[in-house]
Amino acid sequence: MNRLIIIGNGFDLAHGLKTSCKHFILHYLSNVWGELMNGHYEDRLVKIDRSFAYFEKHDLNFSIDTALSIFKKIDKTTSDNPDDAYMVFRSNFFNAIFKKIVTLNWADIETEYFNELYDIINKANRRSDNRIGNEALKNSQIKSLNEDLDYIQKLLIEYLRSQENDFNNNGITIDGYNALFKEMIYEGERALVNKNYPLKTLFLNFNYTNTLSKYANNTDIINIHGTLDEEPIFGFGDDTSEKYSNLENEYNNEALKKIKSFKYLDNSEYYKLIHFTNLKAFQVHIYGHSCGVSDRTLFKQIFENANCKSIKIFYYNYKDFEEKKYEISRHFNNKVEFLKKVISLDYLRTMPQKSKTAL
Repeated sequence: MNRLIIIGNGFDLAHGLKTSCKHFILHYLSNVWGELMNGHYEDRLVKIDRSFAYFEKHDLNFSIDTALSIFKKIDKTTSDNPDDAYMVFRSNFFNAIFKKIVTLNWADIETEYFNELYDIINKANRRSDNRIGNEALKNSQIKSLNEDLDYIQKLLIEYLRSQENDFNNNGITIDGYNALFKEMIYEGERALVNKNYPLKTLFLNFNYTNTLSKYANNTDIINIHGTLDEEPIFGFGDDTSEKYSNLENEYNNEALKKIKSFKYLDNSEYYKLIHFTNLKAFQVHIYGHSCGVSDRTLFKQIFENANCKSIKIFYYNYKDFEEKKYEISRHFNNKVEFLKKVISLDYLRTMPQKSKTAL
């Protein structure tokens, strides 16, 4: 039996890299704050003005930990502060990301992008007056949204490069991963299917960073979304939903430019994955990927494949395992197959973390 090891952002976090969406947004806000010392800041995402007396009136000790609360105070849509300092969102898309992080402490950039894209189209189609004008406005808004995503992607790549450089300089590896990657074939309640290591192991890496290369040869890694050294794939990856069908029926190619499935055709990485999954029986290991809907098309190809015999989750804590259960179930039309393939908690292990020396 072969093994497909899925690597997500939690793998980088386990190694001490600050690569979550919240980390990135806080870094962005920190840079904005530095520019704001001159009294004005403006880019594609936000516009902020303040009087020079503002810092004298308010005790604002800025740090990464206080960034969200400070920017929440000057958010024009929610703040009751006087008009000597305020922030206006120039991007509804970024506004949604910011609000999610403030209220839920996390956000998925790609999912928020798709939600905004669908919202633009839905609102435009509900208008009954001036059809030609509405189409022009809709096209303009979609193009602007795609440019917002490009801008955020550029900032994100720059930030991840700084994180990767720090990681490479520190040379961190965690022994526990080498042991788990070489673990014998193990399939739930049937215990050891055989006492041999997998015939072939393939890593499906969703991260842009090179953390995984500390453990595996590049020939065994599919960087499905690219790397920081090349143009990465960034967008939304669920073209199986009813919402996507409505989007496709718009016959507007601008609305499809950030759908991942089309980007997969630009290189052979996706083909290599499909070839591997169709070759023979395989087992899936998951390290640090949320398995959310932003990659649903890809996950359905893997999980619903007849050759996929089991899905083993390596989790951070019980809450993490619980969330992954729900997300993985969304990729199965046949829920009996979901229950058959996902290995139960009592046969699973936690992910090794930087601060730990053992499992």
